[in-house]
Amino acid sequence: MARIIVTEKVATSYGSGTLVDVEGDYGLVITNWHVVRDAAGEVTVVFPDGFRSSARVLKVDGDWDLAALVVWRPNAVLRSRRLWRT
Repeated sequence: MARIIVTEKVATSYGSGTLVDVEGDYGLVITNWHVVRDAAGEVTVVFPDGFRSSARVLKVDGDWDLAALVVWRPNAVLRSRRLWRT
């Protein structure tokens, strides 16, 4: 689980997301589209261990209210990867 922080024009939006995959130096986080829909600035993902990463919106699906974010590889990735593999 991770906290998603989105800078909007006149506000800040908060939501949650889940790290679902890791490839090289990047992680893939899934969140809700309505969390990032009005992004006008930086999108930040904060993991439970305190690691923060800027995120880039990779793909969205408004009908399903889903968004995929790419983040730099956090420390939490190693623990997540082990959980997926067991």
